[in-house]
Amino acid sequence: MDVDVAMLARFTASSPLQALIAGRAYWGERPQNVQGDCLTMQQIDNGRLYTHDGASDLNIAPFQINCWGSNYQAARALSRLVIAAIEPPATVGNVRFDQSFLTNDIPAPVEDLPGGGKVHRRILEFSIYWKE
Repeated sequence: MDVDVAMLARFTASSPLQALIAGRAYWGERPQNVQGDCLTMQQIDNGRLYTHDGASDLNIAPFQINCWGSNYQAARALSRLVIAAIEPPATVGNVRFDQSFLTNDIPAPVEDLPGGGKVHRRILEFSIYWKE
């Protein structure tokens, strides 16, 4: 299992988080036709570490998780659930997540949706440690 699949699995395993996003978690862009609260995620770099002996089995990479909501409160509530789901160590399949550190929690400007709606976003940036 790759880290991207394991990250999605962590979010779907969180009952409070799933109650809000109902499976709407995506890598990359937010699909234009998505209604309701959702998450989008990006891994900012590959996270591969090296020692003098070569590549290490420990990966440390920054991830950006965008929490989208119909209003500010919904996006904020979603961000709190994401933090609670991703910070504790966990093992998903063959991926062992050691530690995750929240490095930024940024409110983004309100964005227009096709058809005239609005969407609010909270940007979370984490430094995540894992082994595959």
